[in-house]
Amino acid sequence: MRCSDFQTDSSADLLDVQYSQLHRTYIVNDEPEWRVPCQTSAMALSASKVFATRWHAGNEQTQELGAETPADCYVVKIVLHNTNIRFRVSGRTVHDGVTTPGTVHVTEPAVPVRCLFRRPYDVLHLYVPTNLVAECARDMTGHPVPELCSKSVPSKDTTCVARS
Repeated sequence: MRCSDFQTDSSADLLDVQYSQLHRTYIVNDEPEWRVPCQTSAMALSASKVFATRWHAGNEQTQELGAETPADCYVVKIVLHNTNIRFRVSGRTVHDGVTTPGTVHVTEPAVPVRCLFRRPYDVLHLYVPTNLVAECARDMTGHPVPELCSKSVPSKDTTCVARS
């Protein structure tokens, strides 16, 4: 192999690495805004599929944000790293303080939510279509239809689900 051949190959490899770093594809897309899925995720929702997005930042800056849950889905929040938040649903505080990895919260469709992020955060949001929840509920013969809504006081059942 000539030296010039080596340099050509190395240049191409370097360009490939730089291109791949600029155009990474992830299994879970970042949200462009809090609880606002990106365009490709929104298309998945219209296809009645569950999809996930990620909301994260490593800075120490306090930030308060608001959004409304889409009318056609539930949003399941799964905390990935310790963080300190005040989370409100329809004006009611459902959590105020430190959350640990594995903490889960389900927000019902078409409700306003606000969150004060007091430190770095990393959260996975699962968007679950209401028709999927209804379909699963129909399949649960002999059981009452579960009520998926926000409560001000977490129950022991929720803690068990979050830890499993």
